[in-house]
Amino acid sequence: MPLLKLGHYQKKFPELKDLLPKFDSYLEAALSASHEKGAKDFDIVPAQVAKNLHIKEGLALALLMLAEDAGIVESAYQVYCPTTDNFLGEYKSLKEIPKEIECPFHDPERVHSSDEYFVEVVFHFAPQFFSEKKRAIAAHS
Repeated sequence: MPLLKLGHYQKKFPELKDLLPKFDSYLEAALSASHEKGAKDFDIVPAQVAKNLHIKEGLALALLMLAEDAGIVESAYQVYCPTTDNFLGEYKSLKEIPKEIECPFHDPERVHSSDEYFVEVVFHFAPQFFSEKKRAIAAHS
């Protein structure tokens, strides 16, 4: 059963007609993997989607934004230390990211400003979508 309402998006973006079913299959596989791991916040990264579908990362991001529009995924912003590459936090919007973040993995007096740290956009299955699919999978088991 397709995750996306492909008919709607195929009509709106006819140039994506052949790609949307492949993207839908990718999301189905990601959803299965997240269920197997029991992870609610399974990361879907545009670069991984691009590699898997053999497309450019910008197009993968656009597809993920369509899935966000459909209520399947939600975007988030993960912040990493520019010195240690350690994960420092995740935020629902860019506006939520603090102006300064201290990395607990190196000199405590070293605070990074917002123009220094690395920010990566990721997507997670939307909680309401994740719950609906989990119930549907349990009902079919």
